[in-house]
Amino acid sequence: MPVAAVPEPPAESVESVALILSTTRTASGEGSAVLLAARFATVVFEVVVSSLGITGNLDVIVQQSLDGTNWEDLAHFATLGPAGPTQVQSATFPRRERDAGPELHTWSDGTLAAGTVVSGARAIGRRFRARWSISGGSWVFQVLAHVL
Repeated sequence: MPVAAVPEPPAESVESVALILSTTRTASGEGSAVLLAARFATVVFEVVVSSLGITGNLDVIVQQSLDGTNWEDLAHFATLGPAGPTQVQSATFPRRERDAGPELHTWSDGTLAAGTVVSGARAIGRRFRARWSISGGSWVFQVLAHVL
């Protein structure tokens, strides 16, 4: 029996917000805090790289803050080098259920290993930003948050 394709959700069911807009970047940096006001069951962070540097590497981290001052790594996308293809990478975080048990962890700011997301039952806030590190070259990319 063939499997039916899953239909796209109605446009009004997905809210997409840019953490950083698509532009050419040649230096490391971080975006401003972006508050996601919408209610969500899941948030998907997406890095869209549309032009690779001729040299160097690109690393992108998505972070959250509960207080607007202290930042915690949520996802450190796989490092991109100049020889790879343009690509889209995503990291998905479901809302933490109310009946989940307590958890304790130490926040990391820029130290999460490349190609990983935080582990454990983290509470996901509503304030996010993107950080990036460029070690050469010119890169065109953006970071989006899709609220489902």
